[in-house]
Amino acid sequence: NSPLAKAAPRNSDGSWPKEGCTIDDPTTTGCITPRLLNAYQQAKAAGFTHYIACFRHQDSGEHPKGRACDFSAHASGFVDEAATGSDKAYGDRLAAYFVKNADRLGVMYVIWYRQIWLPGSGWKKYSATGDAAAVHTNHVHLSIL
Repeated sequence: NSPLAKAAPRNSDGSWPKEGCTIDDPTTTGCITPRLLNAYQQAKAAGFTHYIACFRHQDSGEHPKGRACDFSAHASGFVDEAATGSDKAYGDRLAAYFVKNADRLGVMYVIWYRQIWLPGSGWKKYSATGDAAAVHTNHVHLSIL
């Protein structure tokens, strides 16, 4: 039952334009790509308003490229425990929203609750170990092309 997101702009041939980290990140002092800003804005417009953090300095991954956001499952922010009850349901709905709108938003992958979703293969086990943040049981991770 997820709503449809406003599609991010594509090239005339249907491909995704190359984008850099050129937009001020509304969640940090870093930057994000225009396509990630669209996904962020569309998720918020669809009612997903819990705490969100996008740009982050780290050695690898999409966050330092401005192509990833972490969406807290807990209303109060990132909590170091697995989401349960209504917080788990919120994360389930958010992950489903990104999957449903993957082609419209340019989703590279979604990670939620020890699972990773990729456009070509669907949901699979996510093999990280560690705390709630590492196994993504307290937040939904979104990476954009």
